[in-house]
Amino acid sequence: MQQPPKFHPNWHHDVAVRVVSANASNQSDCWSCGEVDLYPVLQRHEEGPGGTSHDQWEADYCDDSDAVSVADSCTSGWVVNMHHDPARHSLQGGGADLYDDDDTSGDDHFSTVWLGEADRLSINWASQRLELRDFATGTAAPCVDGKMVSIPGPPYVTVECTLWWKDTGIVDNAPLGRCTRFEPPFVCLELSLSEIPPPL
Repeated sequence: MQQPPKFHPNWHHDVAVRVVSANASNQSDCWSCGEVDLYPVLQRHEEGPGGTSHDQWEADYCDDSDAVSVADSCTSGWVVNMHHDPARHSLQGGGADLYDDDDTSGDDHFSTVWLGEADRLSINWASQRLELRDFATGTAAPCVDGKMVSIPGPPYVTVECTLWWKDTGIVDNAPLGRCTRFEPPFVCLELSLSEIPPPL
């Protein structure tokens, strides 16, 4: 048997997009606000012949943690679960927008991408490809690495993208992942599939 099993896009699947790590270690809270307490706003997005389903919710925060991984118990709920029905779904994905829980003022938002706020990791069942898209619009192909450059006039600095995301083909059921960028603050997402064979 092939390991991991061959990919069957026309079978049913259980799909999970999990935050496997998040890092805002280069960020700090106000002097009286305590430590950074990370949490994500999670997003589930599904498309198909019957229309589009889209919802968002806050996950639990990790107390006094500016860098977390899937090994930390506080991240156990940092996952978007979906069921793929080939008759109903042509695209499914999940994303995470990173925040600091703050008891003394409004929660702080950490942009985890070079151009935009956050990313969404999706599987396109029709094209059998892994897609990374903008959290807010779902349309722009994200910049996964960049740098700050000086410009002559205000605001005097801007972002120059040095590496754009390219969709990748899916050939098996191995977990597929991507970090939103290569330096903090960032979020690393992993999409995993569990195939459900059709009845014999």
